Amino acid sequence: MSIKKARTMLTNPSDLQPLEAFENLWATSGLDTHPIIIARHTKAKPRANWSAAEDERPLAGTGKRQALALARLLPAWEPSRVLSSPWLRCVQTVAPYVNEYSLTVKEKKSLSEAGAERHPKRTAKTIASLFEKGTPALVCTHRPVLPVVLDAVAEHLLTKKQKEHLPAKDPYLEPGTYWCFRSPRTNAAASYRLKWCARSRTKNPARMPSIPAPLQTWGRDYYCPDELFCAVGALPHLQYNGILAKCL
Repeated sequence: MSIKKARTMLTNPSDLQPLEAFENLWATSGLDTHPIIIARHTKAKPRANWSAAEDERPLAGTGKRQALALARLLPAWEPSRVLSSPWLRCVQTVAPYVNEYSLTVKEKKSLSEAGAERHPKRTAKTIASLFEKGTPALVCTHRPVLPVVLDAVAEHLLTKKQKEHLPAKDPYLEPGTYWCFRSPRTNAAASYRLKWCARSRTKNPARMPSIPAPLQTWGRDYYCPDELFCAVGALPHLQYNGILAKCL
């Protein structure tokens, strides 16, 4: 359907603003973007129950199932560049995806908890480099590293208005969840942000379809020129100025 025809079918004047925002982004190449996915590793074994080295603490059974579910979501954005903390739980989180598509994981010490604590500027530099390369990318890191990552993303990508939507307190992301930031390939302003939770709703991940159904995931799909964003839950919805309505 053309934008012109869509405009004639809208019956509520307030619905024109999202359409006009989309049309403007299309005209200015603002939709020509590449995804940068920032993920927190899936559920790991508890620290209290682990006596070996912290960087060797593996995923729990739940975390392994979450990693399989995550691998079924990621092809929607086709990240071909995969960066991970070298700590085992992060490497295990991205393993199902990289193994399925024969990709290589680039392990970065700057994405580990210890690396970010000692050299936060290196962590920020690692994230900043992703915006410059123009390649769809996946980053897997830890909860304590996320504040440094968010600061780097905000500095290189988001407007002041968009920064207000970023989480401001711990835990920022739950285990197995991620943001997908859309970085423009042109000079147009970045306007697309996503947050998904890859959480299996079945005890047998092998029974999940290759394309996950809405009931197997939850999250939010942020499309942010000004205050417009779309919240995705059990069903897709459109939320504008605080009014929630199901998209038919």
